[in-house]
Amino acid sequence: IAAWYDADAGAIAAVSGPGGEGEPSWIDGTPAPLDGSDVGRHAAVSVTDEGAVTVVYQDVVDGRVLAARQGADGGAWDIESVHDGLVSGGLHALGTGVALSRLPDGHEVATYGDGTTGELWLAARDGEGCWHHALALSPGTWIWPDVVTTGDGRVGVASVRLGLDASLSPQRELRSITVSAPSGSCSSP
Repeated sequence: IAAWYDADAGAIAAVSGPGGEGEPSWIDGTPAPLDGSDVGRHAAVSVTDEGAVTVVYQDVVDGRVLAARQGADGGAWDIESVHDGLVSGGLHALGTGVALSRLPDGHEVATYGDGTTGELWLAARDGEGCWHHALALSPGTWIWPDVVTTGDGRVGVASVRLGLDASLSPQRELRSITVSAPSGSCSSP
């Protein structure tokens, strides 16, 4: 399966099948340009061994991260909020850069940037359909995130921080950490 952001439509579509020869389906948004939506930037895809698909992506208009899930039967896409854009201090531009993996139990784990603060978030979905969040890397301007999982359920997060030193020369730092997946009570799926 491949998913892509259609910038003209401000929507996200997917196609599956050998060589991507199937008919595209719209995951979120519509093919109509200028309908007011802007969803699908920074998409990341994960497929289970059984063929169920999850696509995590940015909703630019509402500053949030969304997940679209489709069963192995290829039915309709179910869309859920991973992290709404309301973070302390107001509306943030969450979802700048997204990476997606699966824990050993099959549940998704994603990392994504906060375009407002430059911080990097980590989110994990539990068996009840709740997404739990934690800051992974802060402070800084973290770009190009990646996430991997280990057999024991630990989560590896890597990203590059950009900045300037005192003489305004560009600085880059690659950092990787290993943490537990975020968890807690389920307030809303």
